[in-house]
Amino acid sequence: EADEHFARLRLWGLTFLRLLITWEAVEHAGPGQYDTEYLEYLLQLVRKAAAHGISVFIDPHMDTWSRFSGGDGAPGWTLEAAGFDVRAIHASGAATLHQEYGGPMPPMIWPTNNLKLAAATMYTLFFSGDDFAPKLKVGGEGIQSYLQRHYLEALRQVAEKLAAEPNVAGFDSLNEPSVGFAGRKDLNDSGGLKNGSFVTGWESMVLGAGFPVRAMMYSPIFVPRGRVTLNQQRTRAWVDDTECVWHKHGVYRISASGEPELLRPDYFALRPDGSPVDFAPHYMLPFWEKVLAMLQQVQRGSLPPFHLFAELHLDLNSVDTAKTPTEIVDAVAAFPAERANALFGSDSVCLAPHWYDGLTLVMKAFRPWWTVDLGSSKPVLGTLAAQAAINNYLCRIVDQGTRMPLGGAPVIIGESGIPFDIGGKAGFDLSLQIQALDRTMQAMQAALVSVTLWNYTPDNTADDGDRWNGEDLSVFSREWQFTPDDLYSGGRALPALVRPYARKVCGTPLSMTFSTSEPNRRFTFTFRHTDGISASTEIFVPHYQYPDGPEVTISDGEFRLDEQLQSLFYIHSTDRAEHTITLSLKTRKIV
Repeated sequence: EADEHFARLRLWGLTFLRLLITWEAVEHAGPGQYDTEYLEYLLQLVRKAAAHGISVFIDPHMDTWSRFSGGDGAPGWTLEAAGFDVRAIHASGAATLHQEYGGPMPPMIWPTNNLKLAAATMYTLFFSGDDFAPKLKVGGEGIQSYLQRHYLEALRQVAEKLAAEPNVAGFDSLNEPSVGFAGRKDLNDSGGLKNGSFVTGWESMVLGAGFPVRAMMYSPIFVPRGRVTLNQQRTRAWVDDTECVWHKHGVYRISASGEPELLRPDYFALRPDGSPVDFAPHYMLPFWEKVLAMLQQVQRGSLPPFHLFAELHLDLNSVDTAKTPTEIVDAVAAFPAERANALFGSDSVCLAPHWYDGLTLVMKAFRPWWTVDLGSSKPVLGTLAAQAAINNYLCRIVDQGTRMPLGGAPVIIGESGIPFDIGGKAGFDLSLQIQALDRTMQAMQAALVSVTLWNYTPDNTADDGDRWNGEDLSVFSREWQFTPDDLYSGGRALPALVRPYARKVCGTPLSMTFSTSEPNRRFTFTFRHTDGISASTEIFVPHYQYPDGPEVTISDGEFRLDEQLQSLFYIHSTDRAEHTITLSLKTRKIV
């Protein structure tokens, strides 16, 4: 089906693809055993994308560490290396697993799973194991080194397989990595996005040790529904005769009466040298360095080196968002200057933060006339005011790129999107979804930033959505495809999705506007040209919006339309600095 899907994406103007893989797909059989058939399949898929004019960057996707801890990503043997019994994780309450839940998963359960024992432990070991689990070794090697070495080597296998493909721009560092327990000031704290059966860090360790816990149940998010007893059968999450890693390190003990006793609630708050944990400069940026170093070692011949699409971590221990717009700037400022300059001086780092209209995503409800200003956590009322608040917040995120060392770094929003099950299962009236997606896309335009939308799921269904986590964000669904030969059929919220945009710019973009609420579908783009460069500026002009072709107005210069490519090619004049291109519906004459 690849040709069909790539042809559809190309028609819709979505020509830069964040292509998902998982560590498990590459190295599922065991440490150092790589699936060569999968790597060959991936190569052929990338080549098919190229045949349709689509470029990609590879996303080694991970949610909640692994499908054996409630998400996807890492192979099961990584949990076994830490001492977990993967057959006991669900029963013990160390995670809620799709494959064992016995029904539709509670929506948006992944943040809760991230805070439970299995995922929180594995992320801690992966990023900060040297500090917090130095006694845990695998064949004499520290657990952090062991896990990161295997991850990087698996990624190297993919990079070397795709090294000669010119449409592969680079690799994501790791999708939405969690901090685990690192930095948590008190294991008794109950902060975070509360959903489903919610436990504290300490309660998660108690469950894993084989003791029942009365956990608070939330449904929907943040709404308490009473308590439920987890692990009544007293299942241990750890392999028989294997000591819990946190018991081994003195975080807790089993008392003389046989009950678990927390000894060091602040164990994860400080590093061994006594300094407070600052996750980004202590753990995340050093990880970026390792991924970039590995990518730079891959020989690409005459092709440019792979880019690193760098993501910061998620700290799900709290729901504080006020610092988000400057978190990358703050992280780099706290990193040794020499290393920061080397990292960004490579000209191979692109910042790839994620951004969602959080209220719409989490609550699965959309009101165009309200939002919350994430910079101040204050409500904003009024349609125009809500759009302006979102635009401003996203602009602040994107502005971080200009504040990176040595001239800055490019920025792409690596993930954004909207739930299609707003108000319940997605029906055939998508008016709210169109408005919601248009608000998100208008914010991208205001920030003049590119975005890879989450997501395109070929097997999306009305009942199961994207078939993971109770989510339904796919812009395509087979169940909406009533005319198989029509590449628009099956698309969702297309009036907001398939929109004109500047694809290539001979200069610096200054502004770009388009809204589905404009009756004449007016698109305006203004840029300042770069002296000494005479290349054309390219605008995507979708047939979907302009079926009879657009009415084109230009401030100067000349243009030509290529209907087959759905593109306008504009050559600016040099007698003015700024240039504007406007598209609109053609006026139909009534005879």
